[in-house]
Amino acid sequence: MNLDIIKRLNAIQDESHFSGTVLVQQNNEALAQTSYGFANRSEQIEN
Repeated sequence: MNLDIIKRLNAIQDESHFSGTVLVQQNNEALAQTSYGFANRSEQIEN
């Protein structure tokens, strides 16, 4: 995984506190994939 992309995603998540999964692709190649927050906020199930 590209650590620069992950660092940037972490910074964005710290600012906006979004919940979900991020997949960054280029030419069908996964450059980064990470999950933040909860899969189900009402039940507090983590991603």
